[in-house]
Amino acid sequence: MKIWDMRKKRCIHTYQGHTGRIDVLRFTPDGRWIVSGGADSSVKIWDLTAGKLLHDLAS
Repeated sequence: MKIWDMRKKRCIHTYQGHTGRIDVLRFTPDGRWIVSGGADSSVKIWDLTAGKLLHDLAS
């Protein structure tokens, strides 16, 4: 998953974790976390401030 700065037109961070495609992506209202769900049957919670994976919920 790549986070882009659209004003500067460049990738500002790359997160690795899903082994397949990402099907759903949601930001928390405060913009600090992203929740992603993938074809690998996992849901991941990412901390954008720290730049790391917080939780991996695999089925």
